[in-house]
Amino acid sequence: MISKKLDSNTTSATWELSSLVYKVTRICRKLRKQVDKCHLQIENKLHRKLLDLFEKETHLDNQKVLSTLFSLKDDKPLKDCCSQEKIGVPDLLNKVVVLLISKPEILPLEELLYLVQQTCSNFPRDDRTMRRYEIVWVPIPSSITWTDEENKVFKHLSDILPWYSIRQPSRVNSAVVNYLKHVSGFVGEPVMVVVDQNGRLANLNAIHMVHIWGPSAYPFTASREEKLWEEVNWFGQLIADEIDPLLSKQVEEGRICLFGSSDINWIRELSTRIKEMTKTGLQLDLIYVGKRRLNDDQHVSNIISTITQEKLSSYLAYPKMHFFWLRMENIKRSEIKLGKKATKAEHILKNVGSLVNFDDCEKSWALFGERFSKDILQLQGRKLMECLRLFQVWGENIEKVGFMAAIRRALEPPMASLEPCYICNVSEFIQGNQKEEGIVLCEECKRPMKMFSVYQCNAVE
Repeated sequence: MISKKLDSNTTSATWELSSLVYKVTRICRKLRKQVDKCHLQIENKLHRKLLDLFEKETHLDNQKVLSTLFSLKDDKPLKDCCSQEKIGVPDLLNKVVVLLISKPEILPLEELLYLVQQTCSNFPRDDRTMRRYEIVWVPIPSSITWTDEENKVFKHLSDILPWYSIRQPSRVNSAVVNYLKHVSGFVGEPVMVVVDQNGRLANLNAIHMVHIWGPSAYPFTASREEKLWEEVNWFGQLIADEIDPLLSKQVEEGRICLFGSSDINWIRELSTRIKEMTKTGLQLDLIYVGKRRLNDDQHVSNIISTITQEKLSSYLAYPKMHFFWLRMENIKRSEIKLGKKATKAEHILKNVGSLVNFDDCEKSWALFGERFSKDILQLQGRKLMECLRLFQVWGENIEKVGFMAAIRRALEPPMASLEPCYICNVSEFIQGNQKEEGIVLCEECKRPMKMFSVYQCNAVE
């Protein structure tokens, strides 16, 4: 009897406990739903607030905007990666803020090094007071929650990179993350969103500007990008700028031929032909820049080793080849972004940008350019060799029409069979500022233009 009574009490207690667990679980579910609804309402409210801040409201400075983005849970949401010092939004007052939005690992090593070089050139590492802008790294994980690996990578990079960083990126509100991803179009590749001194979105992605011009792109606006292209006077400013001192010197000193190839026999023949041409007194520097999609490191290393041993040409060191092609890819992006907007450097932009596509299509190629000239000539490997083999025939025209025009005449049909070009270019005469060659090429057909002098008579009162 006692045993039955105990079993009955145990059963009753078990049912009561189970009933209590069920009730508590149901209450927890309801509370969880209410919490989720509250979070959703908060996120929707914050999203609308961000839209109003950036699209409707005007501000005297950037403080309200940046505080809404990063300071909701922390008065010092940033850190200086160099010093590890905690940074507050007031430290960004009156500065352009460039938000580098990326995955926690940012970029492959070579690309990351190039971005660091471009963002920090001309600024001492410990001098923050003279900078008119700051880069703030905003890492975004691949999913809602941060993985241990992502936290580890972020911790490592945020201790060594020369920028500001979100101190605790996992605490950034999901509405802020979603808004930044939406306005920038971030899907994995790094982007740079520019917030000006007045809290306005000045550029939704300026990363290609930074890759091309570095700090000179400040304040990183579309109008600044157009102005920078207007200031480009010759292709050497784009090809060599800050990539390699030797390459920069060779570009500035005269005529160069950049070439890419995965075929060492073609490189040997090109070197032989160019050396034969230079024996006639022609100044031409030959520089190997690799191939954009040549991912076999050992093959590239073997080509460079052969070039060095046989003294075939100059070349970019392997890491700087990556920098060169990164620069070319970003020039291509800039060309696409500018669209059909005309600039003084339109011809350079088009040709240098198309080099990326040219390299993808051709096993071997060469690009010719001259000191302080906008003219660029790209040739496919086989066609180039056919032309160089006939150097003794067309080389005689170099002194008369110039090197680039002489090559074009060798490649094109006889002048008599070409339709005449009626493009007119009027330039003001400035004493002591004449071109050494006295040759001007037509922007349309690339043939030498005839020069006529026009005089203006001013009436004397």
